[in-house]
Amino acid sequence: MSAVIESQRGRDKFFHDGHLYVFASFSADQSKEFWRYQHKASKKEKCTARLHRILGTGEIEVFGVHSDPPNAAGAVVLQRKTTLKRRALDTLETPHQIISKVRITSTVAAQGHLESNKSLARIIQRTRNRHGV
Repeated sequence: MSAVIESQRGRDKFFHDGHLYVFASFSADQSKEFWRYQHKASKKEKCTARLHRILGTGEIEVFGVHSDPPNAAGAVVLQRKTTLKRRALDTLETPHQIISKVRITSTVAAQGHLESNKSLARIIQRTRNRHGV
């Protein structure tokens, strides 16, 4: 499974086979996208795996070996948190209502990885304060 997910800072992350990659650059002829593993610079999890995506065909090539196991629920959690932030900006629902709707639509694995309701309510409040809602 492959999908593009929005990061906390509004940038794209690419999810492929249980691993998340962040955009690095384009090739010189603009025909490929180069993505690096999100924990490349981490002191705890140094992983040098990279991903190349050919823009014309959508073909994906992975280079290097991952030093950590895949986490399929990680991508779903990021998608749900992005949904949570968008609902916080688009609607005037209470944090409890937003959290309930996000939890209902999540898989069981993702629900286990989501933060507590108190932490999610703080995320909603920060998002609304940052955008003046």
